[in-house]
Amino acid sequence: MPNIVIVSLRLRNDVGSRTFFLRLKGRIALSPLQKVHAIYRNVVPGNLAPGPATHALKRLMQAPPIYSPRTRCFLAFLSASILCGLSFGGSLLDMWVSGACACVLQYLGLDAANKRDFFCYNAISSAGVVVILPGFTVLIGALELM
Repeated sequence: MPNIVIVSLRLRNDVGSRTFFLRLKGRIALSPLQKVHAIYRNVVPGNLAPGPATHALKRLMQAPPIYSPRTRCFLAFLSASILCGLSFGGSLLDMWVSGACACVLQYLGLDAANKRDFFCYNAISSAGVVVILPGFTVLIGALELM
């Protein structure tokens, strides 16, 4: 359940508590984390009621991302190209190829992860990593047993 947040709020006048399950589709956005923490810090001491806090969290979850998909693909291309050249000593051709692969993978992560009918981004990315990392298969097997 990596994309589900479970929030349990106790009301002042009530004996019980209310539990909310917040779920986002296929993406993890850490940019609004500070705003979520600010809402949390206002709810805990009682400065903000759970109703308005829930509406604020819903507005925050429905807000568009800071960067457009085109900008994110360009940044993925740029970072993979620079990393290939500086960290791994790749040639100029290697930098272009790694940048293009990172751009495609970023696009699949942004667009195809939200359209689960067509692609399964988790399967594609995990299959690519399994070949590269020798201990990854053992790790996934150990996690499945738990």
